[in-house]
Order: sequence, then structure tokens, then C-alpha cells
Amino acid sequence: KMIPQTLSPEYVDAQIIKKEFVKVGDKTTVCLLTLNPDFEIVGVSHVFNKENFNEEIWQEEAYKDAYSKAIEFIAYKLWQYVPVEDVLVPNDEE
Repeated sequence: KMIPQTLSPEYVDAQIIKKEFVKVGDKTTVCLLTLNPDFEIVGVSHVFNKENFNEEIWQEEAYKDAYSKAIEFIAYKLWQYVPVEDVLVPNDEE
């Protein structure tokens, strides 16, 4: 399995196979990202005053929330493949 040397935006973007948005109530937007292979991540955004709701802006905010969670998930999954000798451990001998 090829493990990237860095977790680049291009690598994260390549893992996203689908994104969906839904408005819930008057003030909440939910973004559902489906990652390869079929893992789902949810992001949300809220507006304080429903008169200030702008669908495009709040979809982008929900996407950013889901994207940051996707980065954490992908980083964790990649970490599982890192050889133990490559993981830094504290040196107790100092």
C-alpha cells in the first residue's frame, strides 16, 4: 500500500467521492462527505439569525467542518500503516 509522505489537500480531495448538503430547520446546514471506501463524515454550520441565512455561504462552512474531520480521519488511518520505527517516542534516558 502506497502511503503519502504528506497529507496534502490533493490527497484528501482524492479520498472524497461524494458530497451532499441538506438544510435542516431554518438555521442549520449539514454536509455529508463520503470518503473512499464508503465512509461518511458529517459537518455542520449554523446561523444565529435565520434572516442572515445564505445557502452558498453556509454550505461552504459545513463543508469546511466536514473537511477538517476528514483530515483527522484520514491522518489516523494513514498512521496505522506507519512502521513503528518511524514513530517518534520520548527518550526517558535524558
